[in-house]
Amino acid sequence: MTIARSLCMGFLYIGLMLYPEDNHHELSTTIDALKSTVIETTDELSYVSEEDAPRNEEQIVEEHLIDVEGLSQLPEYYNGCEITSLAMLIDYVKLPYTREDLVNMLPLDETPLIVGESQDIEQWGDPNHGFVGDIMGNQMGYGVYNKPIEELLHQIDAEGVLNLTGGEFAAVEKQIAQERPVMVWTTSNFEPSESWTEWHSQDGSTIEATFDEHAVLMVGYDQDYVYVNNPLNGEKAEKVAKQPFIESWEQLGKQAITISK
Repeated sequence: MTIARSLCMGFLYIGLMLYPEDNHHELSTTIDALKSTVIETTDELSYVSEEDAPRNEEQIVEEHLIDVEGLSQLPEYYNGCEITSLAMLIDYVKLPYTREDLVNMLPLDETPLIVGESQDIEQWGDPNHGFVGDIMGNQMGYGVYNKPIEELLHQIDAEGVLNLTGGEFAAVEKQIAQERPVMVWTTSNFEPSESWTEWHSQDGSTIEATFDEHAVLMVGYDQDYVYVNNPLNGEKAEKVAKQPFIESWEQLGKQAITISK
């Protein structure tokens, strides 16, 4: 019997001794009500006890590496780091599409390039709407961001697309720990860029961009490094210093996307 129940029952016994006999019916009613209160109180105390408190048992994986075949964007796709990173991801999850298939499905923003007298770009496409410029490199090209890639992925795998853009880097690592490589946007030297430019899209929006922009397939991490399949050189699990990589990723808008197969 709990302390609360013992005290209450003691008070009830005293009450019986003190009440006159003609008030016993009224007292019995009071006793029943108090008993009910005691039961409800002890049940409530039991509900919030430490023993029943929820616990967070999720374990943090400190390092992980996924075996994913490498692929180079060169020489065919001079500006094709995004589509090549995507092709590696598609191949890993065994979806039946080649890189050429993906290029043909890739949304484009075909706004013509307009360069001013000072050779600054005045108008061009919006990488948030589609690929900007020439992916082959025969003419000037830039790239494409996460939303058009997500749009492409929904065409071929509507159920499994995970767009992690705007979240924390830990969310990217969590996916990799679950054997899901993640396509991320960074810079070609994996450090923050100081070289930025801007132009206007056809709808009047201002596009801030760096030609250091790059996309890779992240396949691993540990405390000090990340490991990426780099389309620029075709290297598999290239080892890159973690902190500057994260800073460059943040600079490019924390863009990240994967498939939950």
